[in-house]
Amino acid sequence: MATINPSGTEHAGFTLCGAPRRMLLVGDLPRATPLRVVLSGELAAWSDERVLVLRAQASHRSGPPRVRLGAGTPPGTYHATLEAAGHEHPITVQVTPAPLLSAEPAGLRFSGPAGGEATSHLALVNRGNTVVTVPAHAMIGLYDDDGIEMAFADTYHQPQDDPAKLVGHLLQRLREGHGGMLRLDVVDGAGELAQGAARVLSLRARLPEQLHVRHGYHGVWTLDSLNCLVEISVDRQRGGAVQ
Repeated sequence: MATINPSGTEHAGFTLCGAPRRMLLVGDLPRATPLRVVLSGELAAWSDERVLVLRAQASHRSGPPRVRLGAGTPPGTYHATLEAAGHEHPITVQVTPAPLLSAEPAGLRFSGPAGGEATSHLALVNRGNTVVTVPAHAMIGLYDDDGIEMAFADTYHQPQDDPAKLVGHLLQRLREGHGGMLRLDVVDGAGELAQGAARVLSLRARLPEQLHVRHGYHGVWTLDSLNCLVEISVDRQRGGAVQ
């Protein structure tokens, strides 16, 4: 660790590390001393400012000082300069991957027949500092929106008091709320999504056969750092009319 003592003796070894928006400045910093981090040209290209001003924490209990780099700063090792107490010190900057996807709308909604297909669209924006790969296919577990409530209500109304039988009945009803696996195909938009890029995905869902008409189901599509809620409404059986 870097040390600055009253006599001005210096020992290099400061490190700036972490995700771009939460970089921690690690080292034996002088307390209550104004600090300036001067970014190299390579780092400044991703940030709004070349010089970042911060103040060392008055107490180690508060943790090390934090620095915010540009959100899109790619992972890697860089260099910068720390100006403190009239001295300049080299800093090793270690930027870690920080994937960050946002979606519009916030979730996916499909409506169609049980056993049939439905389509939807989703706009993705890569706001992180790494390339994200959108898979062409995904399998998502579904559960009835009212499954848990109905399982407890039905168990409560059972005409028996045997704890083992009641627990068994509850578990059975909870299992009945499982809607099977939803096959999700990215018809258009699969592949790598670069830093700062946006793309509209065209999606097709193949609804499981066992879904019940006029029931709603939900699941989660985990796409890198994004947990996208998937909602399903079943309007009829495949090839049949609305009941």
